[in-house]
Amino acid sequence: MPSTRERITTSWTDLPLAARRVLFVDLLSTAGSGIVLPFLAIYASRVRDLGPAVGAAAVAAIAGGSLPANLLAGAAADRYGARRVLVTGWVVAAVGDLCLMNSTQGPTVLASAVLIGLGVGAAYPATSTLLAEVTPPAQRSLVFSIQYGLSNVGLSIGIGVSAVIVTEPTLVRFQTLYTVDAVTFLLAGLVLIRADLPRLVTDADPEPRTESNIGTGGYRRVAEDGAFRWLCLVQVLLVVFGYAQFHAALPLYLSRPDGLEPSMIAVVFIANTIFVALAALPAGRLAHRIPPLRLITAGAVCFAVCWLLLWQSRDSSWPAVGIAIAAAVVMGLGEVLLAPAVGPLVNQLSPAELRGRYNALNALILSVGTIIGPGVVALLYSGASAGPLFVVLTGGCLAAALLTTRRLTPERVLQ
Repeated sequence: MPSTRERITTSWTDLPLAARRVLFVDLLSTAGSGIVLPFLAIYASRVRDLGPAVGAAAVAAIAGGSLPANLLAGAAADRYGARRVLVTGWVVAAVGDLCLMNSTQGPTVLASAVLIGLGVGAAYPATSTLLAEVTPPAQRSLVFSIQYGLSNVGLSIGIGVSAVIVTEPTLVRFQTLYTVDAVTFLLAGLVLIRADLPRLVTDADPEPRTESNIGTGGYRRVAEDGAFRWLCLVQVLLVVFGYAQFHAALPLYLSRPDGLEPSMIAVVFIANTIFVALAALPAGRLAHRIPPLRLITAGAVCFAVCWLLLWQSRDSSWPAVGIAIAAAVVMGLGEVLLAPAVGPLVNQLSPAELRGRYNALNALILSVGTIIGPGVVALLYSGASAGPLFVVLTGGCLAAALLTTRRLTPERVLQ
């Protein structure tokens, strides 16, 4: 019987070489993002002495820049190729880093942050499109699962590197930080340009979609796809009431006056990251045996259970810490179930000539959802009672599971 290490090695080597190359450069760029994003507000507000308002605005500017970039990148990937769009996005993000390290005024800091957002926003759908193009349909679940796990690893590496670099909030240290980030983007782009990436897949998916059952014309064709519209609605619910709340509701609730110490909250996040990194590959190996709609339903239910568990972490005792860690692990289980299901399903629904646009709309939902999610917390949680917040979060995740079982039937997905 093969060992765990042998199974992992076999799963990796069985992937097409082109897919492994794309995963490698994606890991490199993700590590760069982990280096920069956690400390942007500190750089703008403290190092450049522009105040907390500019620091918060700089973080928001990245999200704002990513929104139009998602849609533009999708159309460009369909017309010019996903690899070109991906490299262009990384170059734009690197230029944003270099501008940011030399910015001394609020407007230039914000403009630099928008550039980073444009680059990162273009790269996300382009990466998904490129992975789908170079991976046979039967292996897409594994590839997207590995990508999600590696993304968590990359962000963790980046955060660790940045913590070492900026042990003191000095200008030179932060300029070093943004230089390293720019280098990761440019290096990833250089490797991708030189890589041999044969396009293995065109319309090889089972039950390929055709113009006769979707319609004609760019994003309008995508909007006419009924099954994809329902999948988008499910994704909206999962992002707003699930993914986004892991960085909004969870830390806010755990850090309340009678809650956990910052060190314990860090342990909760680390537990989630470690679980996702370890479980991503096994989940990807199993995913091809389970229909994607069942995986999405199970993932949505895991998100709901996470919030119910977290609600029970009511103080700073060790049992409460254990419950919070359990909630984070259950959230991670939901994430590794969704990763090999949603991305492959998006690309299964899309015709080859519109694959970039389908992935772009999926990326746009993630961008918009991470903006809306914290707003839900602001409306429902004042610090006095978390009941209404967790009822809404749980209900939103269960609604996603219900829609998947009632509206996204196999007949609808493959019709």
